[in-house]
Amino acid sequence: MKEDKALFEAYEDFIPADCAESEKRLMIAVLCAAIHDIREEDKNRQKSKQIRRDARRFFLENDSQYLFSFRNICEQLNIPQESILTALGFSDRELLQIREALDSLPEKAK
Repeated sequence: MKEDKALFEAYEDFIPADCAESEKRLMIAVLCAAIHDIREEDKNRQKSKQIRRDARRFFLENDSQYLFSFRNICEQLNIPQESILTALGFSDRELLQIREALDSLPEKAK
């Protein structure tokens, strides 16, 4: 019986961790990797072009189904999409296309 009490006292001040913390850290890592990739300058120009093209597609796709899409990452981390896109040098036309795509979605999907 004494052992049970000791165990309880040892964990009495235990504060459970946020279950979503790991996923949020992974989302931050995905976002940072994409930002790095879009700015990538490699000695192999063809490889560098492909990496930047893939990163650009990541930022411009309007995917709400994939957990680690740019849109969902921004939503989960409370980061305005446009501020990142503007900082990365996306054009006003590209930002307008994203806004229009978002506006055309049903309210539940937003």
